[in-house]
Amino acid sequence: MRDVDELILKIVRLSDKALSAKELEDKLSAEIGERFPRRTLNYRLEKLVSLRLLKPVLSDLKQAAYMPMERYKEWTEVKFQERKIHSDELKREVIKPWIDQLPIFSGAVIHLPSPMIMINEYTGEENLDVENHDLFGDLESHLEPDIFERWESFKCKVMEYTERRNQCLSEIDECLEKATGLKVSDQWINGVLYDRRVTTLVFEELFEHDTIVGGDMNDDMKINSQVSQNGDSLVYSIDGHAHIKVKRGEEDGEIFRARIDDIIINLVEEWKGSKHIQEISKLFELCKEIETIRDLIKIQLVKYLRKPVFRGDCEYLK
Repeated sequence: MRDVDELILKIVRLSDKALSAKELEDKLSAEIGERFPRRTLNYRLEKLVSLRLLKPVLSDLKQAAYMPMERYKEWTEVKFQERKIHSDELKREVIKPWIDQLPIFSGAVIHLPSPMIMINEYTGEENLDVENHDLFGDLESHLEPDIFERWESFKCKVMEYTERRNQCLSEIDECLEKATGLKVSDQWINGVLYDRRVTTLVFEELFEHDTIVGGDMNDDMKINSQVSQNGDSLVYSIDGHAHIKVKRGEEDGEIFRARIDDIIINLVEEWKGSKHIQEISKLFELCKEIETIRDLIKIQLVKYLRKPVFRGDCEYLK
């Protein structure tokens, strides 16, 4: 039987791939000139495996196959290195950028983070840049599926939040337009400009209770407003950002500022005591849900950044 064992080892060592029992049987039979019994072959294969001379693996057809132990060690090392290279590429090209691009809340608005300043509002409908990367879809072969389930839930809840927030902003617009007699616009209309950032400021005051107030819902609202002259115009600003611009008329600048202050304060107080605040409170709770999901996604992704290699097979690991 030693000769048979040596012949089996010779055949597998000469082969450029792992051989199934059927392939070994055919090659062995061709070598000795007669059909080699399968039962005897199976017994010899088990013996060679126990002696750590052969290693059973899965073939490309997902069948049991055999290769020399020395080649198996080389093969596993190569496979490990290929998997590590691919894992490092996924971490560098997709996972780290995904973490960096996770949308964040700024006040009552969800933004895409930028290295310098938060600029782009995120509504949940658009893809992050990383989602357009060729390797993003490959993550599904290596990461836990609940990461993608959470990501889809995050986007759906952001879309719901954005829609409901915009509805609140529209209602605030209507109230402010009615009280001031101005129209929301980003362009001059008959010499008048009412910037929607005033609307956003009112919403954030109701949403956070401390954007302008610096206290809770029962505090008196105080606005850090200023009025300046710009040519033949008066410009009303809050913290140097939100503003209303009108042509200078008979109304004194300070009187103009006080009038707009009163309009905003009265609107906020009116909304605090109405059904509107209930919807805004629900939006605040939805915001916390969204942030919780985001944090869980980030925790999972950071965990994968620390893994040396990823499990799972894909088209890049053949």
